[in-house]
Amino acid sequence: MKDNYNTNWSFGKYKIVSRYMQGICKVYVGYM
Repeated sequence: MKDNYNTNWSFGKYKIVSRYMQGICKVYVGYM
């Protein structure tokens, strides 16, 4: 149960980070 919770948390964090990186890429491309 605890391992499953940790896996879900790290996966959610990965999704947030990837979305954040996509936002940075869009802003960077917009400035170019």
